Amino acid sequence: EEFLRLPDSPVLSLEVSGPQGNALVEIESACFSWGLERFSLSPFSIKLQGGTLTGIAGPVGAGKSSLLVAVLGELTRSAGKHILRSKPVAFVPQRPFIVSGTILENIIMDRPVEKGQLDTAIRGAALGHDLSELPAGQ
Repeated sequence: EEFLRLPDSPVLSLEVSGPQGNALVEIESACFSWGLERFSLSPFSIKLQGGTLTGIAGPVGAGKSSLLVAVLGELTRSAGKHILRSKPVAFVPQRPFIVSGTILENIIMDRPVEKGQLDTAIRGAALGHDLSELPAGQ
């Protein structure tokens, strides 16, 4: 019911156009939010060029996934310009899967422990620092 009582917001369109130049995505001075939630992406601008690889890095909760969802046009935009020149586009979000058990049990998943593979998995998942912060350091 709370949603129905909200004032109407201006509708900002997502421009989908054909290939003009190399930029597949252009976002200029745009603000995005998850609707009723308080979280929002501050005004930002970005151009994603065709034929390039772009990495997005940051701490947990920084808005990396929200940025990707905004690029797809799935977040509410309250200001700025958003052009997407590539269709279809897909995004598969991460889904954490944790079993009720120890960290080791979550890594090996009922397989025999092989020290070399375990060390590789810990390095690959960047868990070394997190594990060192635990009381037992393991």
